[in-house]
Amino acid sequence: YNTLKNITELRSKVYLPGSDTYTDRIEIYFSKSTALEPWYIQALKRASTNLGLIIYFNILPIKLVSPLKGTIWGDNIIFKSESGNNLINTLVDFTNTIYKDKNSSVSISFLYQPKLAGGIIALVSIKNTLTISKLLAFNSFYGIRAILNNTIRINTILVLSRELSED
Repeated sequence: YNTLKNITELRSKVYLPGSDTYTDRIEIYFSKSTALEPWYIQALKRASTNLGLIIYFNILPIKLVSPLKGTIWGDNIIFKSESGNNLINTLVDFTNTIYKDKNSSVSISFLYQPKLAGGIIALVSIKNTLTISKLLAFNSFYGIRAILNNTIRINTILVLSRELSED
């Protein structure tokens, strides 16, 4: 679909808390005319298998301990499918207390991998930009016993972001 004509891009200067500098923030919205497009309505109807359609982006830079090295602590933990409920509850607990550690993040994806653990696995991506290993914020994830693989370590953003694209 050609959606570029329907997307409005706004650029503004924003102040980062705890910093004396300003940075660019890019916000992308679908315009009102997009909501009337048949493909958009169809996408919303079919989005029931997802948590929702992303129609808003707010992009801010992260602070690194060593910007020249670009290192962070993190990567992925792969869980068996039976850990799904525990992972969701743990993610909710993490997001409810994220104000205690704004340098950490977690995302969870459920993937179909027929050769692994009965077909469905959970991929948990954990990051900390201060390169602090095994923070208390992540203890609940390590407490779930259905771990198949754990590749979490300190490495560069480049290596950690490209790892999933390798066969």
